[in-house]
Amino acid sequence: MTIAFPKAVAYNTGGYKTIVYDEKEGKQVVDICELDTGKLLARKERVRHTSGSDGPWEWTYGSPIEQKQEVETISASSKNPVFLRLDTDNEWQWRVRNIPYPANFYNVTVDEPKNQIVIRTTNKKYFKRIDAPEGEKFVPSKLQWAWSYNTLVIQHEKPPRVVAADKELCKWRRGLPLQEDKDPDCRV
Repeated sequence: MTIAFPKAVAYNTGGYKTIVYDEKEGKQVVDICELDTGKLLARKERVRHTSGSDGPWEWTYGSPIEQKQEVETISASSKNPVFLRLDTDNEWQWRVRNIPYPANFYNVTVDEPKNQIVIRTTNKKYFKRIDAPEGEKFVPSKLQWAWSYNTLVIQHEKPPRVVAADKELCKWRRGLPLQEDKDPDCRV
């Protein structure tokens, strides 16, 4: 399996390798990974609008690095559920943090016609649909989930070809040479 790697620029920012590149669909992508291993820690993407302006950043993997913000009069509650994706070598993994209901309240299933994982609570306080990464097929027998410490963890085994592709991408990220330390928010 051969992967076409995009033209990318890598920077050392705060002890992490920040890789900036453009995808074919017109998306700008910033990957944040470990310096030595190339393991992906976080990814954010934004789409360029037809008017030429850049859209807002959307975190598609991991969570944003916490930055101290000025005091605001109105802000989102820290008690709200937080949904994020964190994969392991052999499994896709999603986490829902700040979700306090006991384990018997959750119903996690695969909606095969829509190829999505569906999370429901019996008290109807939380509902979420998770699309399959890169258009892969979800298999109900490979789905697992667990709840502890107010965090729901959902795992689905990756197909062997996805595991091999992830290893190639990790090797590519690890091998990218670092540029001068500049603002990684620039266009490639």
